[in-house]
Amino acid sequence: MSVLDTVIQYLESTNGSLVWTNCDIGDRFASEDTDLAMQLNQGKFEYNGSFGYLLKPDFMRRPDRMFDPFSETPVDGVIAATCSVQVFSGQFLSDKKIGTYVEVDMYGLPTDTIRKEFRTRMVMNNGLNPVYNEEPFVFRKVILPDLAVLRIAVYDDNNKLIGQRILPLDGLQAGYRHISLRNEGNKPLSLPTIFCNIVLKTYVPDGFGAIVDALSDPKKFLSITEKRADQMRAMGIETSDIADVPNDSSKNDKKGKVNQVKISVTPQSSSELRQNSMSGQGIGNDAKKEIVAQHTKEWSEMINSHTVEEQEIRDQHLVQQCEHLKKLLGSVQEQQTQQLKLIHDRQSKEMRANQAKTSMENSKAISQDKSIKNKAERERQVETDLLY
Repeated sequence: MSVLDTVIQYLESTNGSLVWTNCDIGDRFASEDTDLAMQLNQGKFEYNGSFGYLLKPDFMRRPDRMFDPFSETPVDGVIAATCSVQVFSGQFLSDKKIGTYVEVDMYGLPTDTIRKEFRTRMVMNNGLNPVYNEEPFVFRKVILPDLAVLRIAVYDDNNKLIGQRILPLDGLQAGYRHISLRNEGNKPLSLPTIFCNIVLKTYVPDGFGAIVDALSDPKKFLSITEKRADQMRAMGIETSDIADVPNDSSKNDKKGKVNQVKISVTPQSSSELRQNSMSGQGIGNDAKKEIVAQHTKEWSEMINSHTVEEQEIRDQHLVQQCEHLKKLLGSVQEQQTQQLKLIHDRQSKEMRANQAKTSMENSKAISQDKSIKNKAERERQVETDLLY
């Protein structure tokens, strides 16, 4: 017999008059192996720090009511919930290159318990930071959230448990969370975590989603209704002209009144009705033609205004491009002028240095020439060399 069965028999023997205390069954837990039932119990008592006691929910402690755990209908005073879990990735699951996957289970009443149905794909050769990016796992209807717990378990490619975490549904916080894992004995693991997104909502039956959205955001609902009325008014249809669709009760009432009321239709009245319908159709067609003509006129004016604005923008853009091009040309011309000036200065300096060197060499050669006898002839020779 498992620990959970022992606890259930113990509680049933007390007829629900005692609370489910953690200290009363601590010795029994200590003597059992670490199985799934032990993990569920320890995860439930982890909610209060494994200290003191946890009361049963109010609907289980009322003497005037009989609780049926196998019932699929909601309990009086308890609102069913919808839970969604989206697993993104894992961190530091293992230091080995192994495959990992994540299972998400729900435990609670027999109708709320969902096992081995939601699991991620296997990510191979990555135990450090596997990325799953799965679609949300949706537990659409949880009848008793107070008794339900969420189990997130990580397994390797040999289906061996790496880590798990039991989270009571009534203690969950919605949003993006890094959930730290625990081992089989529910002892904390230092590094392994699972990154996921948890969404908690009130359960809404099929067909009532629009009503709930309207009640939760009436301003948005009224704006949509007004927008639809404006669109119908633009088409020449008033909301007051639309008859309500009769339901089954109104149809039955009409069937009961048919036998009591008799309507006599004469040819004159039928012709009048036909004339009225034809005149109404004519008025409706004229209104439609006026609306189409007005819309065509507005569309033409809008196209013309857009064309003029587009041409103005193009002209302005062209002027800006010309100004920008002038600035670029001016800056390039200034740079080229500066470069030419630098080249000219360098060449002039080199040329003056070459002339001075040549003059010195010529003067030296003339001074050493013995064929020149006097000073005047020597100076005349130097001047001739400088000229030519």
